[in-house]
Amino acid sequence: MWHGALAVFRFELRRTMTLNRVAIWLLLVLFPVFIVSVMKYYEPEIEGEIPRDVFNSPQVRMQRELARGGQDGDRDESGQAQHPRGTAEVAEPNPMDPLWGFVFFGLIPEVITLFGLLLWVPPLVHAELEGRTWIYLAVRPRGRVSVLLGKYFTAITWTALAGWASTTACVLIAQPGCALRLWVTMVALVTLACLAYGALYSLIGVWLHRRAMAIAVSYTLIFEFLVSFIPAVINKFTVQYRLRNLLFTWMDWWDLVPTEASTLFLGSERAWVHVLILCSLVAGVLGIAAQVIQRREYATIAEV
Repeated sequence: MWHGALAVFRFELRRTMTLNRVAIWLLLVLFPVFIVSVMKYYEPEIEGEIPRDVFNSPQVRMQRELARGGQDGDRDESGQAQHPRGTAEVAEPNPMDPLWGFVFFGLIPEVITLFGLLLWVPPLVHAELEGRTWIYLAVRPRGRVSVLLGKYFTAITWTALAGWASTTACVLIAQPGCALRLWVTMVALVTLACLAYGALYSLIGVWLHRRAMAIAVSYTLIFEFLVSFIPAVINKFTVQYRLRNLLFTWMDWWDLVPTEASTLFLGSERAWVHVLILCSLVAGVLGIAAQVIQRREYATIAEV
């Protein structure tokens, strides 16, 4: 099975190396770069419009101090409570650094990753049916699962490369204070997003292949962009909830939001829990998709 998936992966890479696909890939890479370049050009004006204490307001510091319990060991010589990364004055971040992080997160792991996977993954079965090549793949031993995994790896490879290239270019252009840490975080988030969203779109593609693109877009808009921000338990069933938590954890930005907001929209799980859940999601969804594509009968275009 893995040998067949690798063969499909190599074949799909060669077949998709066309001018149109490369042009789409470049558009995915350059879209965030363009937005970040414009923001960088107007950075002085943008920074001037941001209150200096917007991400480290007295309310936030007071709530974090109450959450820590105000222990004596957390106070400096002047009697003031210390910030987890030093005093409040020292730890107060440049307001542009979190802003760059949020912009990168919205543009790269979310927009271009989702858009790239939507182009490559949902039509994985329908494209073979339309090209009348499905019958030749279906009769081979484990041929169906090999097609599923091979096309899945091809899609996440193209999309991840676009995300990594765009992240590198955006960090070089924006030059935030935490450039290396932000670059590593975004690369990891792009990788996890490609694996998770690619698996979900693969399941949609093999289960509802006739309307796979429309259903995948609907799922993305409803669940990943709306439900993920509902302050209820249901938002924990979305991928974006996990990625959002990992962004705040790996960048150590928990002090940037009030305690109530972080509890409602971010949760309190550790980073390894989110990574484990995402990896389990990928394995479980791909396993279900493999069973569906192996057992389901698809009508070819000539039979319809």
